[in-house]
Amino acid sequence: MLFAAFFMSCSDNDEPDADLTKTFVGNWKGQVKVEKGYNYGTDWAISKVNDNTLKIVSTYNFVATDPKYTSSSEVITVENVPLTRTATNTVILTLTDELVIPGDTLMTKDIGTIIDNVLTITSTATSKKTGVVTTPPVRKYTRQ
Repeated sequence: MLFAAFFMSCSDNDEPDADLTKTFVGNWKGQVKVEKGYNYGTDWAISKVNDNTLKIVSTYNFVATDPKYTSSSEVITVENVPLTRTATNTVILTLTDELVIPGDTLMTKDIGTIIDNVLTITSTATSKKTGVVTTPPVRKYTRQ
């Protein structure tokens, strides 16, 4: 009986961790795109707000390699980014936004998942005017 009690007291807790932020918090380096005359990319610094909410500080860098362009940098902070756990126990982040473009407004939705220290963001953009849904290229960030 003592032997059985010992094993029961050492059993793993099957409940998932309530803190969903653990795998997301940190610095993430975005892929750098190289174009003729310039390079660009975005890095993210992700911090915990609470167990299921993040803050993302996004730094977009435009680096001119041709003198006809000017290098620049822009920092955008996104507060209160929610995290959810899927039925398969995967934690995802969700960003939604309205992007106003000439003649239309796009409703954007980004979904982020992490596998092996790579944060992958898949996106959709839906036109308010036409209802057409587009899928921008997948963005990848590597943990630093």
